[in-house]
Amino acid sequence: MGRHTQYIVSLSQEGKNKLQAMSKDNKLSARVSKRVLILLALDDKKNSNLNHRQIASALNTTVTTIVATARDYFQNGLEHIPLDDIETAFEGETGALEGCSSLNAPASP
Repeated sequence: MGRHTQYIVSLSQEGKNKLQAMSKDNKLSARVSKRVLILLALDDKKNSNLNHRQIASALNTTVTTIVATARDYFQNGLEHIPLDDIETAFEGETGALEGCSSLNAPASP
């Protein structure tokens, strides 16, 4: 018998659209991409009847990662996705980011 799901993921249509767009972006880190897919799968869970173990298997991750992602979303919403990965992903679409310094600084003597 399975455990009761403690953290329910229920995305708004806006949140779902944002995550679906992000899931198609090849510029995101593997970690962020995996979290996006997990959130989409957890939101779709009510339609697919998949449990955490089945989602973890399908996404080649662990049940612990599934639960941690659900907990982070439940507690913080979509804000738990690292901002630097999102900025990097969309940098090409908006041009250079203002206020960002180059990492190619000369070494100090």
